[in-house]
Amino acid sequence: MTDFIDYLVTLVARRRAHPGDPPPHDVLTQLIQSEADGGERLDEAELLHNCIFILNAGHEMTTNLIGNGIVLLAQWPEQRTRLLTDPVLIDSAIEECLRYESSN
Repeated sequence: MTDFIDYLVTLVARRRAHPGDPPPHDVLTQLIQSEADGGERLDEAELLHNCIFILNAGHEMTTNLIGNGIVLLAQWPEQRTRLLTDPVLIDSAIEECLRYESSN
């Protein structure tokens, strides 16, 4: 965890010196710029905690989506077969999994 915090501190310093792509593409730059643009100012610890929270939230959602999708495809073999037969359906299948069995 210490190495990860050190990495985040370095990344924040780099983004402060050289901002990334405009929002919403670079969340860290967006958090830092909101400090400078009169938004609620985050101190260094709050900024780092928000980075960790966002990373964990994304990881948790992705993990749950994959797990829920596997369970749903096991419960609905005809849909699994449709998806295997026509991989173009993957985008709508992901949307349907999120709608049918929310990952959060």
